Amino acid sequence: MGGLKHVAFVLAVVFFLCSFNFAIAKGKVSGEELVRDFWKNMAEGNIEALKNTMADGFQSIHQDGARSKEEELKLIENLQLGEYKLDNFKTTSYKNIVIVTYTVAITHETIDGKPMTTKPMPRMTIFAVEKKGYKILAHANLEEINSK
Repeated sequence: MGGLKHVAFVLAVVFFLCSFNFAIAKGKVSGEELVRDFWKNMAEGNIEALKNTMADGFQSIHQDGARSKEEELKLIENLQLGEYKLDNFKTTSYKNIVIVTYTVAITHETIDGKPMTTKPMPRMTIFAVEKKGYKILAHANLEEINSK
């Protein structure tokens, strides 16, 4: 009887994983919600949440170059972010990877002490969705520093 329970458990796990990947493929895991959570944590300066959600191999790209997880967290710690509006979401996915492009208009933002534009600017954030949440793999900020 123990073998039958083991087989039933394995089948249940396989079914769950297949249905989870199917939900991602069908857009039931909202890329917009993942992005909104990421930006909420940045705006609130919630570095601990960001540390926990950024993958160890996280990488970002900005006009002035690439940053590691540690470098991006340092940048975010010094970020002065005013009100912002997220818009124009486009989400694609492959298995458990969710890629989201969008625009951000920010009323007041400084990066490294430099003022940024208030015009909507494109961003891309890439997530790996896991059983217990998500990890941010990469983030692209396509705004020119000193573009104001």
